Amino acid sequence: MISDPSKHVQLPVSPAGRAMAEPMDPSLLEGFQAHFNMERQAHATYFGAAIWMGERELRGFSQHFNEEAKGEQEHAAKVAEYLIARAQTPELHALEAPDQSWESVLDVMRTAFLTERDVTTSLQQLLMAAERVGDTRSTVFLEPMVEGQIKAEHEAAHLLGRTKFADGQAAAVLVIDNELREGVAHPAHFSSQFAKERVLTIARRATSLAKSNASGSTTDSRSIPAISCCSCSRRRAIRHCSERNRLSSV
Repeated sequence: MISDPSKHVQLPVSPAGRAMAEPMDPSLLEGFQAHFNMERQAHATYFGAAIWMGERELRGFSQHFNEEAKGEQEHAAKVAEYLIARAQTPELHALEAPDQSWESVLDVMRTAFLTERDVTTSLQQLLMAAERVGDTRSTVFLEPMVEGQIKAEHEAAHLLGRTKFADGQAAAVLVIDNELREGVAHPAHFSSQFAKERVLTIARRATSLAKSNASGSTTDSRSIPAISCCSCSRRRAIRHCSERNRLSSV
């Protein structure tokens, strides 16, 4: 306990001595620790998938899973930060070696979907537990994570469906691989919000490509997809907006 001599108030502290604003329910804390390590395990699974795809010259799939692995690591970091903010110590449990004995791309995509499904379920259970014990801090923290995870689960289901439809045909698998490499392997969307997010995503990609070109590498501008963007009245390539942004920053 920390004693404040000016007001004679004692504050609960963590084993590390950090001030604790509100104790966590033991069962909720246990759930957070389990989810923290689930995110770490998902990172290992996706990194293993990235390696498996890379060994088979599937650059788009490998890039996709490498990015997914980084995303899971980032999620684990966010949970760790939250636990520390609540004066709790994130517990690093031993991880299982990821299974790299997949026999096909479809097998990998099944694993990816099941991983996302399990993470979604874990987050939803955590949110319900937080609401049940009245932990508003945890509820506020978890709600956007649940929303983002449902989106990730949706995208994993889409890729699984596309891969099943390819039916192991090399040409079809390579089409999906190229879509992943170019960042255009998205499910069908019907809202304008997705269009705005897509513009921002491609704009960031165009900026990254511009930086690569400036450093000496070359990229075919045709690889940048054409979309309706910014205030452009006609469908133009995103490179138009990228160039305009570059000029406006000079």
